[in-house]
Amino acid sequence: MSVAPILHIDPSAFVISAWSDNGFADKVHDPFALRRTDYFPGLGWVLTRKLYKEELEPRWPTSHWDHWLRSEETSKHRDIIYPQVPRTYHNGIKGTFMNLETHNKYFRDIGYNTDASITWPITASGVQNNNIDSGSNGVSKSVYMQGHSKVNQYRVEQLVKVCKHVTSVMDLLKYKDEVICLWVDVNTNCEGHPVAFEPIASFFGLWHEHRRGNHRGLHEFYFNSNYLLLLNVFDNRFARTREGDVRTYHYLLPPTVNPLKSAKQFDKSLLRDLKRKALPGNVNMVKATELGQNCNEVCQAVNKQCSLPQLLLINSCSALQEHFSCTLCRNSMGTEQPAFVNPRAEAQFGPGECLVNTGEASSTCEASHPSTYRLCACV
Repeated sequence: MSVAPILHIDPSAFVISAWSDNGFADKVHDPFALRRTDYFPGLGWVLTRKLYKEELEPRWPTSHWDHWLRSEETSKHRDIIYPQVPRTYHNGIKGTFMNLETHNKYFRDIGYNTDASITWPITASGVQNNNIDSGSNGVSKSVYMQGHSKVNQYRVEQLVKVCKHVTSVMDLLKYKDEVICLWVDVNTNCEGHPVAFEPIASFFGLWHEHRRGNHRGLHEFYFNSNYLLLLNVFDNRFARTREGDVRTYHYLLPPTVNPLKSAKQFDKSLLRDLKRKALPGNVNMVKATELGQNCNEVCQAVNKQCSLPQLLLINSCSALQEHFSCTLCRNSMGTEQPAFVNPRAEAQFGPGECLVNTGEASSTCEASHPSTYRLCACV
């Protein structure tokens, strides 16, 4: 509710949601960050009484109200403000549009905020008016709230100024703890689920529907320790502009950068190549032959030593799937991972699953678990 006042001073804001569609644990890190999207996420949201009484209540549908709210006719191209890290909880694997597969793919690995003290004071952004836009389109606040359209636009512009522009997915492992800009030109102007975006979503582990988390062609998330801005210039051709409003970030595209135009360049097999590119030639990935072995034991069996730095690099689904028949690969927490769960283990352990360690404690050579086979980096 601390963000609600922004709805009264920002005419480009539609509602505020507490949910982040792409709020997966490995994609979001900052519980203080507010973002904007063109697509209504639902799952806990707030709106003004004025909006409800004057616009929505007279036309409220008898069913599928969430889809109705997502229509351009209803939203009138206004944005939804949401936290990078979700603040509401999704629970349940059965429902009209929910099953175990959908839950495991899109909801099980969400990184929820657990700190109730996190809030947003009205001047939380601290971004001065003269740093954004001297005209400010009639908004006279000397300090804008975080999440305001002016603050968000200024934030993205500053990130693009300092980001590392990559022109190939093979360049993604060149950097660490950097802001990365990856420009694409991919068709999203079709009904249903635009298939052209699906390989990109699959590559990065996002929702397959491009509208989820999208803001004017921009998706923001963490990938391989970097903060990635994925910018699609295609949306610019079909943007419906309002006076004084920038509908896409196409104007930020550097003249020397050519957007990637083929989704084929996001083949998931390239993820394995990315990891391989970062590995020295003398590193071998060796899987345990017995349950409960640690990586020191696994490497000693082949007359090598466990390499902790390289172990962290092979902590990925692509590496696990190359060596094990994974029924599913998911993020987990455990210093004995990456690992493969015994297919005959008790059900609560996820038999046949591959586990990638995304917990705060890093993987170690010494750790082991009686129900898993480890994947190790031996030199």
